[in-house]
Amino acid sequence: MSRTKSAETVEFEGLVARIQSKLTHNTAWIERALIVLHDRQTDDEQRTQHTTHENFKGFNKPDSSILSEFAEIVKSGRRLTTDQLAESAIRLRKYTKQLARIAQEKQRAA
Repeated sequence: MSRTKSAETVEFEGLVARIQSKLTHNTAWIERALIVLHDRQTDDEQRTQHTTHENFKGFNKPDSSILSEFAEIVKSGRRLTTDQLAESAIRLRKYTKQLARIAQEKQRAA
């Protein structure tokens, strides 16, 4: 039996694919994703650069230290190095659904 995807599912999957594409080569998207995800970390997680809450917001434990560091570099107005951008692009792949949900929330609020 074949299941038909809802229009919302198709739209969400398309948004995820667009975000994945942008995060592979677009510096501005990488930097913005770092900031958006970092802002979703709790205050104590931002302060310590470690994820301690299992709230499915922001970075996971393995990524929290390095991606928080990169986000703080961007927030300070400095640029990431080529290696830092490449590392960010790789690690940010796993956050595309979270980023898509954030984008949808912003669209609904507008």
